[in-house]
Amino acid sequence: MERQRYSAADITVLSWDEAVRKRLAMYFGVDRRHPDLPTRILAALIMDALHRHDGECGRKAAAVVKSWPARDL
Repeated sequence: MERQRYSAADITVLSWDEAVRKRLAMYFGVDRRHPDLPTRILAALIMDALHRHDGECGRKAAAVVKSWPARDL
């Protein structure tokens, strides 16, 4: 079996938003259809707000916005 070779031309740099949207499971451990996704996103926002790396602990604003059609629950 021949190994596939990669070069810099094969690398795509994504913005943070694009990367999270494309690979949800990598960041939150669940896919888009999993019912725990909203909970995991909120937990990640809270953890980030509490443990900032720039010394601004507890001073991060977050907004939850509708980005896909709402479902009837």
